Amino acid sequence: MIPTTSILSTIAPGAPSPTRIDRARVILTVDDEPGFRLLVSDTLREGGYKVFTAASGNEALAWLKENEADLILLDMGLPDIDGAEVTRRLRAEARQTPFIVVSGCEDGKKIVEMMRQGAQDYLIKNGTLIDLLPRVVARTFVTLDRQRDLAEAQRRIRESEARLNSALTATQDGIWEWNIADDTLYVSPRWKEIFGYLPDEVSTRAQWEARIHPEDRSRFFDHLHECLASSRNRIRIEYRLRDREGHHRWVLSHGLIERDASGKALRIVGASSDQTERLEMEMQLRQMQKMEAIGKLAGGVAHDFNNILATIQGHLWILEKGDSDEHADSLNEISLATQRAASLTRQLLLFSRKQVMQRRDLDLNVLIADMGKMLARSLGEDVRLLLALSPEPAFLHADSGMIEQILLNLAINSRDAMPDGGKITFSTRQVTFGPDSASEGPDRTPGSYICLEAVDTGCGMSEEVCSRVFEPFFTTKEMGKGTGLGLATVHGIVKQHHGWIEVSSIVGEGTTFRIYFPLCREAARPLVGLEGGAKHEAGGRETIFLVEDDVAVRAPLRAFLSHLGYQIVEAGSGAEAISLYDSMHPRIDLLLTDMIMPGGINGKDLAGLMTARIPGLKTIFTSGYDMDLLTPEMALKEGFNFLQKPVPPRLMAATIRKLLDLAPAAGGPQAAREGRREEPAPAMATAAPTASLRESRQSPSGWPVPLSPSLRTP
Repeated sequence: MIPTTSILSTIAPGAPSPTRIDRARVILTVDDEPGFRLLVSDTLREGGYKVFTAASGNEALAWLKENEADLILLDMGLPDIDGAEVTRRLRAEARQTPFIVVSGCEDGKKIVEMMRQGAQDYLIKNGTLIDLLPRVVARTFVTLDRQRDLAEAQRRIRESEARLNSALTATQDGIWEWNIADDTLYVSPRWKEIFGYLPDEVSTRAQWEARIHPEDRSRFFDHLHECLASSRNRIRIEYRLRDREGHHRWVLSHGLIERDASGKALRIVGASSDQTERLEMEMQLRQMQKMEAIGKLAGGVAHDFNNILATIQGHLWILEKGDSDEHADSLNEISLATQRAASLTRQLLLFSRKQVMQRRDLDLNVLIADMGKMLARSLGEDVRLLLALSPEPAFLHADSGMIEQILLNLAINSRDAMPDGGKITFSTRQVTFGPDSASEGPDRTPGSYICLEAVDTGCGMSEEVCSRVFEPFFTTKEMGKGTGLGLATVHGIVKQHHGWIEVSSIVGEGTTFRIYFPLCREAARPLVGLEGGAKHEAGGRETIFLVEDDVAVRAPLRAFLSHLGYQIVEAGSGAEAISLYDSMHPRIDLLLTDMIMPGGINGKDLAGLMTARIPGLKTIFTSGYDMDLLTPEMALKEGFNFLQKPVPPRLMAATIRKLLDLAPAAGGPQAAREGRREEPAPAMATAAPTASLRESRQSPSGWPVPLSPSLRTP
């Protein structure tokens, strides 16, 4: 008897069983011989298979339209259509059901044709077929399971590769792989995009090394060699790498070292990210923190320093009231020194944005024009000052004293840059920025602005100096000729007014500062200052409640106010003031109080408690601190009067007198008018006393008036 032949393999008795049978496999037997169909069906059912039969090709196709089979045993010689046609029609319908050819014919061409069409095997009908058929079918299902497993694994690999490619495309990191054995380097498209190199420009370690910043090269490779020589499998290092344009960029590289069984390093796979922007932001943050720390220091120093100055000023007033003239020159020098010290503390507070601000509407053109003569005198004969002001008003909502400080600091900065003389031009114009303005400058935002431009013909600045010009205490001047606070002060004031400043400079040609302030559409209200005030301190006979914890400050201030004719009730703290008033109920016309005092009641709390007892009580606050350094609860709202220590006596006198002369609130204390030394100044509804730069040049000897006034009321 001729043995049954399997084209793919001869099944040995010990052939493996199927690797996976999740359910009964469905087999369709297609043969025109009823006896053979029955014999095959019984044999396969004994093996646990589910068997269906068809006597022709068309019957098989009809059954397959309604059902699914895991395997077809297909006879070639069918009465209607042969087995080859059956498989072609199944493929045409995109059905990939596996099949085994079972035939009594050993036609070689037919065998080749059916194998090309995808037959799993080709069996010849003979006496051993029925005995061997279960093993052939089982082996076929094992093969099919493995093929399906392989196809599923390949599908998962493709999906994984697709996800990896998507991740590599989305990430900001550049991927690299260094094969240590042959010193080849692969970099991903993103890596090349970051640094701009072509693939063959960085293909070896030597090419990478050549582009590392010289100062970082040894540190980079020391770290790399240390990791390779040890058991460490991860590297992480930050360094600078030159891009294709020649700029050095900060790079963070981290990677994983792959080793063989002996521990020898074979390759390193890693990623590099551009850290330049992050590090620049960190530097800016550190600079901001540094400026904030300096600002807090400045505020603390200013508080103590201002109290000392207030003491000096008070005793200067007492000495000046004496009859002796022998100390006049010394007193004048002390007064001038006090003025310079007060100006320094103001600049410390201004650059750190810690100066109390009282804004009102003003016309920048008018302010610049009014300051013109004073600025010209400050610049000297060799420097010309030109004004090119816009024909239309330049309305701002700003603190006039701070704007004056900007003009003065810019003018002095330009003057110092022109030791041989030159020209400074202040100009103004209205500008409007659209939605795309950010591309023209990082600080530019859409809206309408007033541009104040200061142009000089001085020595100019290098790019490096320009980048640091607003840093506090940075100066290029000789030791003792500059504090480094002038432009830092300007920067602080501009930011406080919600504007920004731009600088451009050419060495040997000059410098241009452009300051942008938000445009105020309303007409500016006139400012009422002390210029028209009396030449002597105006006093009265009203009662002032003086509350100050520093005896050295309170004593000369009490003497000064008594000299003006006022009745004085004094206390050393807020708690003492409340206790005194509740026990004695003295007549009080005005409360003059320090802001920071011991005992748990600060100046603002005291004002609230006293106003509850005396409705409409007028109050003036003083402090060596500025308000921004105090707690938010102590911040003064609009409408309060504040004097920054040290307060010039004339300014103190005028402020008290003008406040007392205001119409009293309903139910408030009525100010006594008898015994007045002078006629009262006109009542002011909204205007406030302010010191100006022009007045500071006309102050009487010994009494400094600040360049940037401390008192502001809306």
